[in-house]
Parts: sequence; C-alpha cells; structure tokens
Amino acid sequence: MPDDMENNNENPIDIGKTVDFYMETKDYDGIISFCEKIIKDYDNSEISPLLRKNLLKVPALNFITLAYKEKGNYAAAIKYCYEVIKILPESPITYSILASAYEHTGYLELKPYCMGLYKLLDEREKKCPFIDGFTCLTLPKLIDECKRKCSYKNSILIGGLFYALYIYTKNEIFYPISIKQFLNTLKLHPKKHETYLYLSCVYKENKDYKEAIKAVAKALGIKPNNKNYIYQLGNLYYKSEKYKLALKMFEKYLKLHKKSNKYIDYILSKSHFMSNDYKSAINLIDKNISADSENADFYELLGDLYSKTCLIDKTIENYKKAIYIEPLCLRIIFKLADLYYRLEDYKNSLKYYEKMDEIGPPDSLKDDLKQVILEIKSKLKEINN
Repeated sequence: MPDDMENNNENPIDIGKTVDFYMETKDYDGIISFCEKIIKDYDNSEISPLLRKNLLKVPALNFITLAYKEKGNYAAAIKYCYEVIKILPESPITYSILASAYEHTGYLELKPYCMGLYKLLDEREKKCPFIDGFTCLTLPKLIDECKRKCSYKNSILIGGLFYALYIYTKNEIFYPISIKQFLNTLKLHPKKHETYLYLSCVYKENKDYKEAIKAVAKALGIKPNNKNYIYQLGNLYYKSEKYKLALKMFEKYLKLHKKSNKYIDYILSKSHFMSNDYKSAINLIDKNISADSENADFYELLGDLYSKTCLIDKTIENYKKAIYIEPLCLRIIFKLADLYYRLEDYKNSLKYYEKMDEIGPPDSLKDDLKQVILEIKSKLKEINN
C-alpha cells in the first residue's frame, strides 16, 4: 500500500483528480483499474469503515460505473450501480448513472427509478411533487398499479416520478421522459387543467419559459379565474423578461386575491421599472419600505429607480442603506463604486472598488477589478499633483 494511503487515515487521497485526468484522455480502462486498486487497498486498510464507505469505496465504485457506461458496457455499469446501492442506497449519482445505463439498453423498467426516488425523497423528508395525499413511503407499492392500469391518476403519477427524479438527480435523461408522460396524460384527459400546470413546472425547471407559458395559458383557458394559474403565468412572464405582461397578470392576481405581499410588490415594482414607469415603481417600493425597513432588495431597487430619475443623492443614500443590510453584496457595492466613478468622485469610488477586492470577486472579474483600481489610483495621483 502506498505510504500516503497508510499514514493519512483521516484524510484519504482525492481520487477525483486522478479520475478527471483519465476522463480527459478518455482512458476508461485506466479509471476502472485505478478505482479497483483503490477499493482493494482501502478494504484492507485501518481507516474507519464509515470513512472508507463514504469517501472512498462509494466514489470509486461510482467512477467504475461511469467508466463502463462511457465504454458502452451498460450491463457492467448496471451491475456496479447495484453494488453501490447495497452500500449506500441514498446515492443520487448512482441512480442517475443507473437510469442512463438502462436508457441505453432500451429498457425503461420503472421499479429501480421508483426505489431510487423513494430513497431520495425519504432522505429529504419531502413529498413527491404532484402526488397529493401520498407520501414517498407509498410509492413502491403504487408502481405496479401504475404499470397495470393506464388511468389518468396513474399516468400523472408516473410523470411526477420522472420529474422528481429529474430534479433530485439532475440527470437530463428524465426531462424528456417526464414531458412525454405528461403529454400522454393530456391525451387521456385533455380537459384536466392541473396537468398543464404540472407540464409547465417541468418546462420551467429546464428554463424553457416559452413552452411553460403556453402550458399555463392553456390551464388558465380552462379555469380563467384561477388565482394560482394567474400568479404562475405572471411569474413566468417576469422570468422571460416580458415585464408588461407580467405586470398585467400580477395586477389581475392582486384584484382577485384582495391582498398584497412583498414578493409580488417587488416584482410589480421591477415590472414598472422595466416599463419605464418609475413613479409607480417608487410609490410601490416606498410603501413596502415603510413596512419592512430591513429589506436590501427594496433599497437597491429604489436606488436604481432614483438613478434613472437623476436624483443622485437619493440613489447614493439608498445604495448605502442596502449595503448596510447586506455588507457583502458585491452587486450593490459595484453599483455604488461605478456611480462614484461616473461622478468623478474617485476617492469614494476607490473605497468601494477596494471593498469588492477585499471581499473577493469571482475569478472572471479579478483582473478587471485590479485594472480599475490601478486606473483610479493613477487618476488620484494626477489630481493630487
């Protein structure tokens, strides 16, 4: 056994880095050989069983399954997936690889997916989306019935299963399967408005807002005054940057709901802002700030609005209030630094740019930030001379 394996019992080697190298060169046999050796060495080591299982054996086995899948040996990939599941039934990546391997064999047996979903949901103590009245504990018992009877209830259950697997495993394979299942469900019962909402949720999860909007609009066509559908449509319009339509939907929602909430008021304000109706946006934000003076988002948006109306003192005042509440928010700090720069107040601009540097910007901005700081220091030197 190598010395670093034997002497570093609390911090075993990071096998991921070596596997990444093999992956880059597509040396899948190298991954399998390397991981098999890791498993053999650590099975015989003095490291605690829990450490071996969670930090070494399971990752090594998962890398082996992935390598076999990439090689096209799906039977071997499936075999090793079940080895991992025996050791750690709550491993999401394993169910993800298992699903992909099954898909390549043309075999979509629902039971393994259902069991995987059951473990994932049980671990998070959540209910499966779309299955009102059924906790995750009932899913394994229901899967056989889903396969036997092609009823609306069972069809939508299967769509929900695949959607939940898509969310929890992040495996793209489940996205088209879930979409297809919900579309099949609509063929069984085209007037079930709830199905359109479920379908829109899957589209939204994949950021396909155009299709999500179409689905909710169809649900709303069946149930014109459904507050939930109006709200969902407004939210989708907002996410797809169709602010005037978002504004229309949220105003309709508030009329039906007969009461406001901060989140909708914030989106309404943003919608007014994007529609260049700054006065309405400012009035709405002012109303909320009086009720919630600790909300940095409101102060930031108010600063943006005053900037558009050229009330610079109020812009600075509100940005500072936002930073006081959220002192590490790089976005707000940048707005203030940039505003001072445009006002040629280089001393204050430098102060906030250096604050950004102190907090630590994303790697992609580090070089640009250093360049701006050097430029401002140069300008200040010229002014002082």
